[in-house]
Amino acid sequence: MTITRTLAPILMFMLLSAVCCAVQLPKTLVLEAENFVPARSSFWKPIAFGENYFHCCIGTAYFSGEKLLSAPEKCPASTASLVAQIPATGAYRVWVHFESPKDYNACFGLSIVQNGREVLDAQMGGADQLKLWPLKWGYQAQVDPYYGGGDNVAWQSARVNLEEGETTFILRTLDNPEPAAKRNIDVIFITPDLSEEPANPIDPFLDDLPRPGKLYIRIINTGSEPLKLSIGAHINRRNWRAPEHWWTQTEADKLNEPIQPGASSGWLDISGAIDTVHGTTLELYAGTGGKAFEGKVEFASTPNSLECWRYEWKDDENPLFIWIPVDLDVKKIATSSQVLNAIRGYISSLPQKLSPNKIRFCAAPGGPDKRVGKHGEWIDLFYELGYTTPMTNPGKDEDEWIQICSGDPNRKVVGVTHTDPKIDPEKLKNEWLDPKREGARKRLVVFSIGDEINLASYSNSNGMTFEDTLRQAGFTLDQLGITNWTDASKYCDDPFKYPVLYVENIKYRNQRSILAMAVLRQAINEAFGSKVWVSANFAPHPGFLPDEWQWVDVFKYRALTMPWSEDYHWQVPVISSQIIGYTLDIMRCAAKYYDLPMQFYCMPHSPGNTNKDFRLSNYLALGRGVKFINHYCPVPQLFATENYIDWRDESRYKEIYSIIRETAEVDNLLYAGKPPKAEVAVMLCRYTDLWEKFGPPDATGKRVHNNRYNVYGVERQGVWLALKHAQVPVDLITDPDVCEGRLSNYKVLYLAGTHISADAAKRIREWVKAGGILFSSAAGGLYDEYNRPLKILLPVYRIESHDYLQKDWEIRPKQELPRLKPLDYVRFALSGTNSNLEALAVVDKIAVASRVGIIGTFSDGTPAVIRSSYGKGAAYLVGTMPGLAYQKSALPIRPFDRGEFAHFLPTRFSSAIRALICLPLSEANVVKRVECSEPLVEGNMLQSKLGTVISLANFSGRRVSNLEIVVRTDSAVSNVWAVNAGKINFKRMTGGVRVRMPLGVTDFLVIQP
Repeated sequence: MTITRTLAPILMFMLLSAVCCAVQLPKTLVLEAENFVPARSSFWKPIAFGENYFHCCIGTAYFSGEKLLSAPEKCPASTASLVAQIPATGAYRVWVHFESPKDYNACFGLSIVQNGREVLDAQMGGADQLKLWPLKWGYQAQVDPYYGGGDNVAWQSARVNLEEGETTFILRTLDNPEPAAKRNIDVIFITPDLSEEPANPIDPFLDDLPRPGKLYIRIINTGSEPLKLSIGAHINRRNWRAPEHWWTQTEADKLNEPIQPGASSGWLDISGAIDTVHGTTLELYAGTGGKAFEGKVEFASTPNSLECWRYEWKDDENPLFIWIPVDLDVKKIATSSQVLNAIRGYISSLPQKLSPNKIRFCAAPGGPDKRVGKHGEWIDLFYELGYTTPMTNPGKDEDEWIQICSGDPNRKVVGVTHTDPKIDPEKLKNEWLDPKREGARKRLVVFSIGDEINLASYSNSNGMTFEDTLRQAGFTLDQLGITNWTDASKYCDDPFKYPVLYVENIKYRNQRSILAMAVLRQAINEAFGSKVWVSANFAPHPGFLPDEWQWVDVFKYRALTMPWSEDYHWQVPVISSQIIGYTLDIMRCAAKYYDLPMQFYCMPHSPGNTNKDFRLSNYLALGRGVKFINHYCPVPQLFATENYIDWRDESRYKEIYSIIRETAEVDNLLYAGKPPKAEVAVMLCRYTDLWEKFGPPDATGKRVHNNRYNVYGVERQGVWLALKHAQVPVDLITDPDVCEGRLSNYKVLYLAGTHISADAAKRIREWVKAGGILFSSAAGGLYDEYNRPLKILLPVYRIESHDYLQKDWEIRPKQELPRLKPLDYVRFALSGTNSNLEALAVVDKIAVASRVGIIGTFSDGTPAVIRSSYGKGAAYLVGTMPGLAYQKSALPIRPFDRGEFAHFLPTRFSSAIRALICLPLSEANVVKRVECSEPLVEGNMLQSKLGTVISLANFSGRRVSNLEIVVRTDSAVSNVWAVNAGKINFKRMTGGVRVRMPLGVTDFLVIQP
């Protein structure tokens, strides 16, 4: 998904000299649901933002007052009521804002009673009812964006005629059929505008909620010069500018008049410009012509209130940034300086240790820009938190470079640009060779060409047409199914009639894009030197199933020189934060060709991420050899849009500080270390990924392409996850890797893909014959890259034929998978114990030849899991999707959200299914280099001449007080210790050591020679 980034926060503010004459009172009514009074024994109760489903700083998690009224999924009939005054008799539309998780019922009723008569009885929240959605989605019963149902907050409305005067509003629980979600109601908005179309289709009606009369500002000039002010505001939403019409609800125009020395502005109503869904940052600017000034800023909930917030304002804070909370509580108001001091206070009590020297912790420094006197203190905070490498736009002047580098002339910087993919590379090179860019050239260590980029945006034919490429590859017209070379481009978009043309054209376009990117990268290196890594952030969304051509081939052919990605797992319905490791393993696959360094965004967003998942993400990346850890935007909401850390979240800032210092303890070991050689590989299947995007035939018989179809990708993740829980080091390899002979490095190959190249199939067959062991999910490798049946692996599996059936096409682990109905069941026995496996999405009935071992059967008794010998090796074939079944075994049925379930760590994985998937490991004598007694603790080893460091990441969801770890190493061991657990006793054993230690969420275990 595309996430808006802000690297120059000051640009977010729009200074506004108000031009209104008087406060314009709105003709609408806003009723906060949390203010409704539950009846006696009612199950309605108010909840805070964070206790609801959609709790995040990104997306549509916008709730007025950051509070809701909630009722359970199932409960006895309950009511809550509120009495309000209708301003005038007339027709109204009543809008209700509430959470509506994908496919779930959240049924409730709204009644309106006037003069003892019910004038409205509306039933809302049903899964099949039309609702108004944000993000221009309009009216639909359900919305299902490609990244999952994490933005499912909707409006429903009813028209009603109301009389002026006292009116009772009643919220009621209704019968709530399964699947049932909690009834979380945010706000009721009553308007005389009867239109069903909102003025703002991106964030419907949120701009209509601020009310005047709740917060007042007074500015006193305590200096010797007249004080003329302008005021602006920004809000923490996608559209960060406060809507201009808000200012008509304020008295801000009176600040246009200069305030004379000793005088004040008087109390001015400002509340109509304060956002109700997140805090608002006001920016006060004093126009003094560069002269020094002094003033006092005051806020109160009513004019002349005895409870007043006061701040002494001086010219070293001009403009002055003031954060206003959504509840308008004056005791909670804070200036940017107070926020800065609060964050410094959070970390001042922590042990004062050094930051890493070699592993780079990167981020975008926060705070106001250089025109504000306090800017330097925010830069100091950046380094006090422990960061070593600023991330910024490289187009700065020398003074800015000196400041952002804290005066250190040798400090390196990550430079982030949004380079036009179509720019002339020579022009780009000359721009950066300009003498004015000397500061960037001598400081940059990484040059990023963009954020969440798309390979298809780059294009370079290099004079080679598609037809030329086909000829060069040796294709004949007969092989392509055409009679004339000019037909190649004409028919290449028809995948089922001309499959060879279709696939080869995709390869041609990707290769052309890679070439264009490579030319651009070369120009950048010519400008900055060969030691600058050229990169771009690749987004793993929507399902952490990256495109191989972009994620691997770009680096294989040195179009870029640093794999770089991000976590954001808490935005999408993946199995858990452990899947971050799958993305990192794809990056390792890309980096292996030239031993490239890697950079990874571990996002500290608050609200959004949690301390636990943030910590796990850092350790997963460090344990896989990532040398650049990037926290992107660890800045408070005063200087950000959607990407920020709530400045009140003391624990998140402490977590940043602690993780960086823990890394410093093993800095040299992490930097020098390399992962040991893996003996097990999971094959990425680019041709399966390509062909599985064509789903079942539509009404016309046509198979329609849909990028959301992902069953084999998620199956691959499930197999990978089972192997990680079995404590097995795993590499990801590609179809071209297999064709190039890299499979010879491994004992076991896992294949979750129907379509592979014929060349790869031949290589796999020969590898098995030589002693390798293959484990395949349904129909593994039984179709070629051109969607044709492939017989090469039939003798390896010892099957004569197969009958493939697929019923489900899009499966997201925390969304569709928990409620997915099995097509059949597989019964299997291991070690004398009978177990069942749900056959999900795919059933492939296989006709076996002789001398095949049958391990499991479908419900009709036909073979479902078989083992066959072939040459010196063996092959296992499962007629369904064990990786899907493994993931489902641990998932409860809950609505996907951006809160508790998004961060839920599944733990009850089926040990029987894991044992089935892992059958080849013992047969191949696979060595488990780091073996933990708790399967859900992941240990990633890095080795060097300096010693061994193991990154431990605990996904069990609990503290393990006595974790046993067997570390298999050929090196002599003299000392064992952990960064958090301290000195650890160890027992030597043949080929390694055995230790016991306590483990919270993470730790670094060190084995020293």
